Order: sequence, then C-alpha cells, then structure tokens
Amino acid sequence: MAFFDMVCNEWLLKPLKSVARCAKACARRPSVNGTSEMNIIGEIENRLKKYPRLLTVVKANSISVKPENGFTVWATENGGSCTVGFEGWHDEFTDPEEAFSCFAWGLSKECRLEVTTRGGKPHKWVAQSLENGQWINSSTTGLIFFPFWRRAKIIYKQNAVINS
Repeated sequence: MAFFDMVCNEWLLKPLKSVARCAKACARRPSVNGTSEMNIIGEIENRLKKYPRLLTVVKANSISVKPENGFTVWATENGGSCTVGFEGWHDEFTDPEEAFSCFAWGLSKECRLEVTTRGGKPHKWVAQSLENGQWINSSTTGLIFFPFWRRAKIIYKQNAVINS
C-alpha cells in the first residue's frame, strides 16, 4: 500500500497527490467546525493517543515524537505557519493540512532520513520517500558551516509508527 493510501487510512486524511516538498499537496478538508483552520499541535497530539508508548513532548506551540530506533519528528506553530522537522531537516508550511500530512509521513515507513555526518557531527539531512520500491530524495536541509575536511559518513534512519 502506498504512503498516500496509508496516511488516508491511518490518519483519516484525503489522499495526497505527490511527494514534492515532503510528500504534500494535500487537499484541504473541513475541520469539525466547518473551516479548514486547525490547531495542528492539538490535532497531532489527539492522533498520537493511539500510540501511548511513544515518547512525546508537548509544549505550548510545539510537539515532538521520538520513536524507538528512529528519528525525532517535530512540529512548531509560528503564528500563521507551521514548521515540521525530522531531526535537523525541516520545512515551513502555511497550510495546516500539509503540515499535518508531513508530520504523519515522518512517522510512516514510507519515509526515510538520510543523515550525513562529518567528524561525528550531523550536517546534512535528506528526507526520502519510498516510491515503487525505490527511495527518492524529496528535500534536503544542510548546515553552512561544518567540518568539510572530515570524512563523510551516511546514516539511514526510519520510523515505522504508522504502518500500512
């Protein structure tokens, strides 16, 4: 089952159309009160109640989840926008549905994080999506200053909290 169908079944969202910019481009759906606005942190916290064994930290405007043997997935509300991140990788969203879908994607087995370290320090994060059995780079975040003279080591991390 593809990520798009899996998120639809597990987190009850409409199917996503593409994996561009963190597998988003989700159609907006009305919330309970009939608008498309939502409290993304509250919505994520509510959906995570199905997974009581996850280490979840909730603050006033942020939430982070650290699955065992995986990578941290986090979200922060910034007024009219929301930043979603996987460890050092991050993306900014103005559409709460897209932010929510990206957060769910980070917890799925259809997402993988390629982390490049130099001298034991991570400096580059590539979010990858699984398409037709192949990992496709979706988006990259990197640091400007890092020990470029040190040998690069690539580590792959994956969560499988949301299963298809």
